[in-house]
Amino acid sequence: MRLLNTIGLLLSLLVACTPSHKNTEIVETKAIHLDLTQDFDDAPLQLDKYLDEFKLIQLETNPDNLLSYFRGYIGDKNIIAFSQEKIMWFSADGKYKRAIAIKGKGPDEFKQIDAWAVDDEEQYFLYHDRERDYIYKFDLATGTFVDEIPFEDKGYLSSMLIVNDTTLAFMPSQFATYGYLYFYQNTDGKVFNGVEKTDKPHPGAWAGTDQYFKQLNDYSILLQKSDTDTIYQVQGGEMQPYIYLGLEEQKISGYKTTGYAASPIYIKNEKFFFNKYSFEKEISPNNASMSINNNHYLIFDKKDQSIESFGKAYFNYYGLKIPISYFSFTNDGHLINFIQAYKLKTLIDETLKEGELSEAQKSFLVDLNSKIKDDDNPILITGKINLQNI
Repeated sequence: MRLLNTIGLLLSLLVACTPSHKNTEIVETKAIHLDLTQDFDDAPLQLDKYLDEFKLIQLETNPDNLLSYFRGYIGDKNIIAFSQEKIMWFSADGKYKRAIAIKGKGPDEFKQIDAWAVDDEEQYFLYHDRERDYIYKFDLATGTFVDEIPFEDKGYLSSMLIVNDTTLAFMPSQFATYGYLYFYQNTDGKVFNGVEKTDKPHPGAWAGTDQYFKQLNDYSILLQKSDTDTIYQVQGGEMQPYIYLGLEEQKISGYKTTGYAASPIYIKNEKFFFNKYSFEKEISPNNASMSINNNHYLIFDKKDQSIESFGKAYFNYYGLKIPISYFSFTNDGHLINFIQAYKLKTLIDETLKEGELSEAQKSFLVDLNSKIKDDDNPILITGKINLQNI
């Protein structure tokens, strides 16, 4: 692993105001310019070194809760999983509790979930169903739905955040018709702040990078629009550049565009997790496709202005090296990753055959393997990021 120091770093002072629902104060932020055009090392990233309470969680498997992959939330108390047909609720150790909602047209049934959030105390799970003019509010302590939150649906949402007990923040899809890049509303349904934008119609065929919209701290949010190289700090109706990502110039030939992109994985205080990757996308009048390759993980330390670079990532679990193709974090730092049960069993078998384990590691992996079936639900891989270890 190579440590890259002072990589094209430029600091400029910006002033922004806090959202109107908080006391007014001046907050100083520094816009960071990062040069990401150079070659980075391909040293592997052992991600478990940066996590506390690193563990694998076996989700209970039965005919009522089958999952082909994991998309959802992992917290200290609860796990919430989305499938095409259900929203499923598990305990923190993987025991199945119940289906929160099923797909359909009846009461408390959903058509398509586009945005959801869990508060920091894991008391409430909020989610929005497309074309519904309200936000569902599910009490995780009692297992019941409580008062719905009024909401005017105007298209697909990219993200929803719970700012505090009375305030939500939303980032719509770039082709939705809310008239805002992002906006705040209270739990009475009143929109009271945000940055307006001119709505544009969906082109029909489109491909691009995901948008990023997560809380940085108690008073601000970080935002990155699709296919852009700037991350903004959002405070109420103010949006100021926070990080400029210097990338290679894109090449366009006919319908095809090739280049590089970078996006945050997790940002908190002085430590920033990014990934940088090459892409190729082709958008014609009737079709669109995009492929991603050459992923690099970057850890930027704002304090000493250095970047650590890594190639492929993996976990080391009792001598078992589990490769990672993609991972993400919740807003409070819980890792979200999974591996298919049959793949984990195959990996355990291969590792045991190699014979480079201690007796304790062998015993643990043999026992783990005996508890997993090929057609079990995906095995969750999680832990909580420890910034002191970075």
